[in-house]
Amino acid sequence: MLIEKSMKLLVTKPLKLEKEIIAAAANVSDKISYKIISNSDIEFTLNEDELKKYWEENKSNFKTNTKYNLSIVWTDSSLANVTQDEIQEYYATNSFNYTDNQGKQLSLEEAKDKVTSDLKLKKSKKNAQKDYIAFKKSKAIDAKTVTLDKGDELLSKEIWSAIYSKSNGDIIKPKVIGNSYATVKIEQIILPTVKSFENAHQEVSKVFTDNRKKELLDQTVNDSVANFSNLETLKSDFISLSSGTTLEGLSKDESFEFIKQLFASSMQIDSIMLQDKVVIYSILEQKIPTITEKQIDEITNSTSSLKKSTFENNLIKELDKLYPTELFVQGLTN
Repeated sequence: MLIEKSMKLLVTKPLKLEKEIIAAAANVSDKISYKIISNSDIEFTLNEDELKKYWEENKSNFKTNTKYNLSIVWTDSSLANVTQDEIQEYYATNSFNYTDNQGKQLSLEEAKDKVTSDLKLKKSKKNAQKDYIAFKKSKAIDAKTVTLDKGDELLSKEIWSAIYSKSNGDIIKPKVIGNSYATVKIEQIILPTVKSFENAHQEVSKVFTDNRKKELLDQTVNDSVANFSNLETLKSDFISLSSGTTLEGLSKDESFEFIKQLFASSMQIDSIMLQDKVVIYSILEQKIPTITEKQIDEITNSTSSLKKSTFENNLIKELDKLYPTELFVQGLTN
């Protein structure tokens, strides 16, 4: 009750200065001169000697992937025999597992293929266990040897998770992949090694080029800001946060992002980074349009709401310091 009474006392009318500040922020318009510099505008010629020097200094960043030499025994479930009665019984027991994208339960007819596949996997589990035991005992069994990069999609995330916790010579128990069980033995873990310059060339070239073009872009932007008066620029009409203006040379989304950052800045001349380009701008003129009666009402309401919310939040924080919240649950004891 005390808090509720205190809250009622916090209803205050906005001061004239507060309304003016919010009105100015909401209605201010800028006319700007601007130049767009895209990443594609930056010219850069790759020099092989510089590239090799960069690789020499950073070669530890360019390594081969961890590889795994594995032996895999596949136990195919598609050969398992299932009857119609078994399919119906399995569906009746597990029907809650078969739903559409909206969560609606599928009928047996709608889910029959999936039910049949699941049932065959269930009936094949014993065969997979037998293959696993035979594999562990080094009995003659048809195992396929493959070398895979870490995380290769041939195997499931579940199997890779198990592999990461094992060592050379360990065997992973059978796990489902598609319509088969896979029993995996780790023959050898091949750790990463530094790539030769030739093998790393494409990767190094991309990283080096991206870094150099970014450096050149930053240099171009700084020079352009410092010598803005010498640039060939575009000019806008008055724009505001609420104008929805699409600036020449920018898309609608790029314009929105630029204008949002423009009105968050206090700089008359500056640059704003967008996704793949930079806009260098200078504010030529600024104005605050005449505010209508409707806008005055909206500003008054929003200012009052903002003040009330701020006061309430600060009051609750102070009260919480003085009177920490305690939770009492009936039936629980220390």
